[in-house]
Amino acid sequence: MAAEAAFTAASGARPWSRVSWPRRCSWARCSCCCQPCIPRWPALWADRGLVTLFVLVYSGGHFFRGAWKSFRNHNANMDTLIALGTGAAWVYSMAVAAAPQLVPTLAQHAYFEAAAVIIALINLGQLLEIRARGKTSQAIKRLIGLQPRTARVVRDGKELDIPIEEVGLSEPCAFVRVRRFR
Repeated sequence: MAAEAAFTAASGARPWSRVSWPRRCSWARCSCCCQPCIPRWPALWADRGLVTLFVLVYSGGHFFRGAWKSFRNHNANMDTLIALGTGAAWVYSMAVAAAPQLVPTLAQHAYFEAAAVIIALINLGQLLEIRARGKTSQAIKRLIGLQPRTARVVRDGKELDIPIEEVGLSEPCAFVRVRRFR
């Protein structure tokens, strides 16, 4: 308290621990940095933590399973990074929601939404990647379907239509016209 009083007297500013909210930002946000704050309504934050846990397990469970497999194989991959980041955000936020007095006032922020949004955006990116792969595969199949089936070859002064498999690279010819007949 003495440090807060000295800070207030020297700078004329209000101490952070006594800032009323919502002052400059929306509801339940810290007025100093607009991050979600924990001190009021810890039961509300615990409920948000449980909802986020459901999102992490249901939508992001495959990341955690992949990270565990990688951990057992002494290997790290993208699943490990995602699981560590979202898991750390959830664990820290739950710890702050359970015991906000153990964390400094300026660090009492919840990152539940960050964990859920990270999972959602990565799942969206994977969905878009799968769709793009499917469209690419279809386009390649259509291109292969455009391959000509016959060739018109000039042999001994005569034009002949022969299957494309019978055209040899070493045979002498004046020109080859390749046509696709349906």
